[in-house]
Amino acid sequence: HHPTPPTPAMASCASSAAAEQPRYRVLVTGATGLLGRQVLKEFCGSCWELRGLCHSREQHELVKCDLSADGQAQAQVTEFRPHIVIHCAAERRPDVVQKNPELARALNVESTRALAEACEQIGAWLIFLSTDYVFDGTSPPYAVDATTNPLNAYGRHKSEAEEVVRNKAGLVVLRVPLLFGPAEYLSESSVTELYSGLLKGMAKADHRQRRYPTFSCDLAKVILAMAKAHVAGQKLEGTYHWQANECLTKYDMVSVIGKVSGQDVSGVAPDTVIPSAPRPEDSRL
Repeated sequence: HHPTPPTPAMASCASSAAAEQPRYRVLVTGATGLLGRQVLKEFCGSCWELRGLCHSREQHELVKCDLSADGQAQAQVTEFRPHIVIHCAAERRPDVVQKNPELARALNVESTRALAEACEQIGAWLIFLSTDYVFDGTSPPYAVDATTNPLNAYGRHKSEAEEVVRNKAGLVVLRVPLLFGPAEYLSESSVTELYSGLLKGMAKADHRQRRYPTFSCDLAKVILAMAKAHVAGQKLEGTYHWQANECLTKYDMVSVIGKVSGQDVSGVAPDTVIPSAPRPEDSRL
């Protein structure tokens, strides 16, 4: 049931110089997203054959696929027979998750279940991208085996999906925090979204929740390093954390953005009111 051994002819972005290297098929979900785009860039090398999945942002070189629809995730794995699946696709916007929890759950939980089961059937290796929002933020820093206690629906979805992945032998959960990086539009990350808020004259920014904004290009390099270790025979399974060290509230981020962009931030006040949608106060990993 395992994928056929990779052959030199299978690479989509191979260099002829490395034609004798084995090829590994890599399936990337959420390939048009903030992280997925960087993962595709990092993996575009001589020993990887890539298939990127997209849904709302169609691109001609990617495969359009609604992972929240029954059977779609399984079909992609069955057809492409990947050696590695990197599952970046998620509905992370808390307001969207609260408004339409069933649709969000289909993507956040059920597609993860389908991918994990399909990977198990063919012996493929899965990296599932999870979140620091599986924790309640009351007792940081969190070790990989710390007890989860999500405060909102998105965190609960991810926590449930993690259990599914951990119950399959040899698969990986990779928890990451708030991401930022090269963006197609400012609201793609809540870091860059602060800049559009500044332009619109925002009056206050949260100064309670401590965040650890992490660069998407760095994370993509980590994922590539994990994949290389895996194909070299190193056993990577269970839960891992990756997070930048710098701690900032959104108010702190606004100050930095003001310095970088030259925007006046003197009118922005620190907001210490507890938000209506609960978030972990400090989820350092």
